[in-house]
Amino acid sequence: MLIRLPGRRHAGRTCDATVGLIDIFPTLRAACGLPSPVQSLDGNDLTPLFVDPTAQWEFPGITTYGEGRFSLRMGQWRYIQYPDGREELYDHRRDHHEFDNLATDSKMEKIRARFRKFIPSKWMPSTGGRKG
Repeated sequence: MLIRLPGRRHAGRTCDATVGLIDIFPTLRAACGLPSPVQSLDGNDLTPLFVDPTAQWEFPGITTYGEGRFSLRMGQWRYIQYPDGREELYDHRRDHHEFDNLATDSKMEKIRARFRKFIPSKWMPSTGGRKG
């Protein structure tokens, strides 16, 4: 994702944080000085990364497809969980093509637990997709 804000001192710098389109609205709201909406937002304001592109960022990028189907990406890791509870975990530094599922490796429990805290607790019904 490329973002350019006028007058920012870190223009042209690369940031390795994993972010998503869901973060655009909270970021624009903050950049424009708009009041917070009444409802909570699912995305995160990216402003800390504009101030310091090397800042710690503990939020994963989220991809969903229908209720209970999602993947999370943070740093070198990609975590996937299916509605039936099956999990997949991949280390993209060693396995770019996701051939080696590490989800059953007991040594990876700490990493899986880190991702599990981002599993949505509530799903809204789909409003579209291939089936309407």
